[in-house]
Amino acid sequence: MIEARGIVGRWLSILRELGERPDFAYGKIDPKTGDVKWFDFHHEEADGAGSFTALLRERGYSVGPIPCAKHPRPRGLAMLKTFLRNKPLKGSIDAPWKRYDPNVPPPAPRVPYLLLNTEQTGALQSAAKGKGVSLNSLLLHALNEAITPLLVDPRRPRTWFIPVNIRGADDEPADDPGNHASFIGCRIEDGADVSAVHDAIRAQLASNAHWANWMRFKLILGLGRMRVTKLLAKSRQRRRYFEGNFSNMGEWNPTGGEADGADVAWCVAPPAFSDIALSSVVMIWRGRLSAGFIVHPGIADHEAKAREVLERWRDALLG
Repeated sequence: MIEARGIVGRWLSILRELGERPDFAYGKIDPKTGDVKWFDFHHEEADGAGSFTALLRERGYSVGPIPCAKHPRPRGLAMLKTFLRNKPLKGSIDAPWKRYDPNVPPPAPRVPYLLLNTEQTGALQSAAKGKGVSLNSLLLHALNEAITPLLVDPRRPRTWFIPVNIRGADDEPADDPGNHASFIGCRIEDGADVSAVHDAIRAQLASNAHWANWMRFKLILGLGRMRVTKLLAKSRQRRRYFEGNFSNMGEWNPTGGEADGADVAWCVAPPAFSDIALSSVVMIWRGRLSAGFIVHPGIADHEAKAREVLERWRDALLG
């Protein structure tokens, strides 16, 4: 029995009932062979930060507190203004990907991965600093360009889901491994440079769009599971599509874990949904950037396309 925890967990639980597969996995990368051993999780039960912290502790790593939100939640009138100011995110009526069938069953969380060394990772961090943007913005800008061959109309603006950590600010215990996340939507215009991507992300965060989205989920779920299930089932008859999901789990520098070896690295395999067919998760593990990328099997030749996107992404980052 899967336990739905938190607002996001309850929402994902309903999506599973409707045919989606909100599962993800952590991949332990063998430093010698590059082979991956996967550890599977149900997203209804925990978010990335909480589940990865729990997994590492089980494997003998010494990990600090689970990463928390950097800013408090707006309350009272401030929350009301935030909610009214940030309109619901609306995707496109037509699927943006070439040769796509949303009725194909969702994939298992298994992905090709990108793994950089510490020198390459440091160079990217320096490049982002030199441009006056975050590493997160630099990565998303390059990924946004890398998916271009998969799109029906590459000139159309693209909207990316970006999860936001709200742990410790959502009135739930910060050490609980459940779901403590919301999201923002980053709209990227055709030809946007990395500064434009950075500004779009900052604008969404500055307006507290993630808190408006969190409150919107909370209010909808207040209608009761049966009614929400019916509403979501009806909405899926006329889906709204978003180009992709981009999640950054941040930096991880735990001590210990001797059984895994000093040179081990980790990556993440995210879920893909029928309305968000492309998804990626990045992290920096002991100074090395890793990225997993998944393509929904409703897109023809999805496995090959995932590898091709990773290659273009790597080329764009490393030049």
